[in-house]
Amino acid sequence: MKKIFGFFIALSLMFFGATASQAKQLADVTAEHWAAQEILTVINGGIMGITEDGHFNPDEVMTRADFNTTLLRLLGHRDNSNENDNIFTDVSEDFWAYGDILKSQRLGLIYGYGDNTFRPLNNISKAEVESIVSHITEDVDYIDTSVLDAFTDKDDIPTWAVDRYAKAVGMGVYVNHPDKDTLLPNKLLTRAECAVILYKLRDAINNVKKEFVAEETVLGIDHLNVSPDAKCNEVKLTNFRKIILAGNILKIRFAEEFASKRYVDGNTIKFITQEDIITEEGRMLIPANSQFIGKVSSLTPQKAFNQNAKVSMEINQLILPNGEQIDFTAKTVNDLKPSKAATFGKVAAYTVGGSAVGTGAGVAIASSNGKYGTGVAVGLPIGAGVGLATGLITPGLQYKGHVGDVIYVELLSDLVLRN
Repeated sequence: MKKIFGFFIALSLMFFGATASQAKQLADVTAEHWAAQEILTVINGGIMGITEDGHFNPDEVMTRADFNTTLLRLLGHRDNSNENDNIFTDVSEDFWAYGDILKSQRLGLIYGYGDNTFRPLNNISKAEVESIVSHITEDVDYIDTSVLDAFTDKDDIPTWAVDRYAKAVGMGVYVNHPDKDTLLPNKLLTRAECAVILYKLRDAINNVKKEFVAEETVLGIDHLNVSPDAKCNEVKLTNFRKIILAGNILKIRFAEEFASKRYVDGNTIKFITQEDIITEEGRMLIPANSQFIGKVSSLTPQKAFNQNAKVSMEINQLILPNGEQIDFTAKTVNDLKPSKAATFGKVAAYTVGGSAVGTGAGVAIASSNGKYGTGVAVGLPIGAGVGLATGLITPGLQYKGHVGDVIYVELLSDLVLRN
């Protein structure tokens, strides 16, 4: 099978935007896959890759070189250049993970063996991975091995790995699939299991020792041209984050019915993205079906003399499909109010209604002398005038937002998305 793992796939994902659209076209990972959320997250973050024909190969076993490269990417090491001498007799300069292995050796991330080998093509077990997780995370005064009592196969953990496994489990960085009561510590790590470990380690990144985490560096700038009126259209890309800068405009949709008569300042309202939010360069930023949580920041009700309601809204939270919550601040670009067409329709309806009433009244009056034409001629304009006047002096329209209706919001703060 054609593989594009390691450095080259990571770079292509980071710089050429092979993210959401590819992730959604995975040939072998459906939405029902037990690790679908974690797999899509690490692909979209450029941490793990896919084959040229759209396969992730979730059940394929990982090698030491594979895991080393994905771990480096998670920790922000996108540049595999190094100044180390190669101490490994089994890693040649033309090996695809050469730079990553030497960088890992320099950092002390994953050690080689006493005979000066790295054994890059050896498969890696779950116990070995948990040992690495324990090694790179902050030391603790006491390791509570009783956390392993919840698993029926705890005695299968190699003696050398018990404390390390317990430390990783205590942090929640482990996999217990398909049976939640077993760890299968001696099982070789699959790509799906690797995705889960990396996903959980990403959430526990504050526990990783600082010497293993790369400094944040800007890798490039993408553009998000939703509206020509946006004050900014730039998205800053770093080795850890995608930052949609303040001033960008986003297009979102009502996720529920809204009517200004039923809301007051401060009421919560939900919005949704029905499609991915993608940069001009093709990089996915916010996946479809993400929720935006907002509130009514100001509301002017409809008033007499045909004054329509006006609503302003503030958006302050994004909830991604994987449950991650991101706080930020945005506001509606313009006041939300009934359209000119709706306003014209309301006045026109009153005018037409008045015309009908006036015509009927004129005909009724004229029926006594049989001069129906005169009745119509008099009643029609009078009724229309009364109807028009009524339409202009009665209260205006309330504002209604229907499910799926689009609104545009301007970011008042940066919207920061983790890789």
